[in-house]
Amino acid sequence: MPNMEKLRKDILSYSINDKATKDTIVNFYEKYKKIIEPHGAVGWAALQIYRDNYPENMNVKSITFETANPSKFPDEIISLIKITPEMPNSLKMIWDNKEFPNPKEIGNYQNFKNFLLEEFSKRGRISIVKYARNYKKIHKYVYNQILKLFKN
Repeated sequence: MPNMEKLRKDILSYSINDKATKDTIVNFYEKYKKIIEPHGAVGWAALQIYRDNYPENMNVKSITFETANPSKFPDEIISLIKITPEMPNSLKMIWDNKEFPNPKEIGNYQNFKNFLLEEFSKRGRISIVKYARNYKKIHKYVYNQILKLFKN
């Protein structure tokens, strides 16, 4: 189990409700003329809360990640900003594929760790390390946590 007290000193989290998510999609589009999807809107909304709570860190560079394409949520995006997001070819190719949801319930850290180890072991240990190294470019802390997860 990771040192949760140490993690809590380095990581903040915020809860973003549906209304705030929708408002963020609209506000982001109005301000930047870019469409973000609900997952990205949650990350962006949390970053704005952080900036409001810690104005002394306003100049710190920040990155938020989208986990999907806005076209995966056409009804939501259309209802909010009245624009149909264009679906990229990569999504068109898989749009009608059957989904294979995770059949396991993951309710604690150990179950999560076991699930990752089982899934990555199908790819082999080299893939685990290669996967972790890609994250090194994003953030050294994340990279170290991934490596620790697979070493323990």
